[in-house]
Amino acid sequence: MMYNEIFSKSFKRQEQKKFGYLAAVGSFILALSSFCLVKPYLGPLPNLNLRLSMGPGLTMLVTEDTSSSSSSQPSNIIRSQPLNISSSQPSSTGSSQTLTTNIYQKPNISRSQPSNIGTSQPEVSTSSSHKSNISRSQPAEENGNSQQSNVSNSQPAEENGNSQQLKVSSSQPAKISSSQQSNISSSEPSNIASSEPATIGNSQQSNISSCQTETVGISQQSNISSSQPSNIGNSQQANVTSSDKPQSTSSSQSSVGDITLKRVRKPICDVLNPSFDFCDAEGDVRIHGISSRVYAFPSQMDDLAGNESWTIKPYARKRDKTAMGNTKEILVKAIGPHEEAPSCTLNHSVPAIIFSTGGYAGNHFHSFSDIIIPLFVASAQFQGEVQFVVTDFQKYWIEKFQAILKQLSKYEIINIDNYDQTVHCFPRVIVGLQRYQDMKIDPSMASKGYSMKEFRELLRKAYSLKKLNAIKISHPKPPRLLIVSRKWSRTFKNVDEIVEMAKSLGFEVVVSEASMNMYKFSQVVNSCDVMMGVHGAGLTNFVFLPTNAILIQVLPWGGFQWLASTYFGKPSKDMDIRYLEYKIKEEESSLLQQYPLDHPVFMDPASVSKHDWGLFKSVYLDKQNVKLDVGRFRPTLLEALELLHH
Repeated sequence: MMYNEIFSKSFKRQEQKKFGYLAAVGSFILALSSFCLVKPYLGPLPNLNLRLSMGPGLTMLVTEDTSSSSSSQPSNIIRSQPLNISSSQPSSTGSSQTLTTNIYQKPNISRSQPSNIGTSQPEVSTSSSHKSNISRSQPAEENGNSQQSNVSNSQPAEENGNSQQLKVSSSQPAKISSSQQSNISSSEPSNIASSEPATIGNSQQSNISSCQTETVGISQQSNISSSQPSNIGNSQQANVTSSDKPQSTSSSQSSVGDITLKRVRKPICDVLNPSFDFCDAEGDVRIHGISSRVYAFPSQMDDLAGNESWTIKPYARKRDKTAMGNTKEILVKAIGPHEEAPSCTLNHSVPAIIFSTGGYAGNHFHSFSDIIIPLFVASAQFQGEVQFVVTDFQKYWIEKFQAILKQLSKYEIINIDNYDQTVHCFPRVIVGLQRYQDMKIDPSMASKGYSMKEFRELLRKAYSLKKLNAIKISHPKPPRLLIVSRKWSRTFKNVDEIVEMAKSLGFEVVVSEASMNMYKFSQVVNSCDVMMGVHGAGLTNFVFLPTNAILIQVLPWGGFQWLASTYFGKPSKDMDIRYLEYKIKEEESSLLQQYPLDHPVFMDPASVSKHDWGLFKSVYLDKQNVKLDVGRFRPTLLEALELLHH
């Protein structure tokens, strides 16, 4: 006891304080050393909510992909500029704190967990002026670059930037489209640099957690090296959508954050074309003949919006009021998911095409121009596996063209005008036919095998036509000339004189009128090398002529130049038929017996036809016959002979 009192008195008060400080420092050093030794054995630190500061300290974020374009290994992100990461959000420990970290080194941040872009997985986009590399493991298709990218996910999206430029490289064939919207949908994982799902955005909350949705606003240049399928349009908006749920498209717009999504719906009917109305419905399509209705359930909900209907007439001469007045209307209705339609009573496994034999179907020219040729274009793709459904059913018409119809369809024709309660169900229904021009097929269809040459091959097969090419003059047999005669109007009044003159030039002459028996008359036409006749529907049979044969059209008085060229002159070239014209003079027309030469019928035919087609038809078509001046017509036949030399 006495020793302690002596020891205590030997220290001054200041020295006692120094000793206490040294003891505290030593204790802190021991505690820190212990913490450093056991730190590797401790668990991970709690997750923090971080927010990236966009202060002047962050000027550039550069990313660098050291992996190949098809590699599935994690990519490396290298930051060459300081990053200011600040957070004022509560951390996962429940405490409210602000953490600011300045990063001046170049860390390699690698993510071991895959993330899906365009799915319900964490979504990544970046908002700052920096470059990033994204590598995917699936094949990619490239549609362009320098575009805006909008990201939509099953989680709420936040966007802090746009005007993103994407540079896409791919080893796959590229599909390039311009000025259009494209959808980029992916369910494949992509490897993005980070060890945990991170969110980097300008003044935006970031949850560093593998369970959180990652949202990044983009204002950057990105180099995307990918082999994953994606469609990227040049100078366009690309929408990346989730594949977790089917997306329905319509004409409405929706907004997620700062992103505006424009939904586009594909209508099943086109009623904007001035020449025809046309519908093409796939899925569960039902035809109720007695009500002239077609009910279309979509195969995919994004194809149809429901509650829509179109009333069309399936005849390809929409602007002609007379023709359309003889055509029945068909109601085509798109059925939504909660609507009902008549139950199926007869199921078919092949598609159907609905067309009308009304309109001008009674005219031989219009039968080919308005129905047969458009039907060939619509049905050839099915190679006979298609069902024809006819409204305004004309039995004589079906019988007349049955040889052609059987080449196009292997099935019996359905007459939906029979007024029974049958509901025919098809996987696909086309309503109406598309007519390009009279007696012509759209040249762009030639690459698909739809041209007048292929159509004529179909006719040769349908009617067993044997003669493929017109003969040449060197052939021992004389060339055959067919004179198409008419009974009621535009007849040749001196056909015997024409025959004698033609024979004197070396022709073998056949005179015949076009008949209802298509098989017999097609054989006659096909056996000839030259065919001549006055403008009219009978000349339509030139489709049966052999290749390089010659068509001579005699134009009656009345300004037929446009009709002659449009109906027969131009179409003949598409069929490898050579074409000649002969225009009669006033003296060769029977109208001279009805009107004086100074009458407007002769002086100004355009004034007769300008305002009244019915008057033009009555005067120049129905009441006119032709008496050819054989001497004047002779050079035309000589020209035909000259063409046969070549």
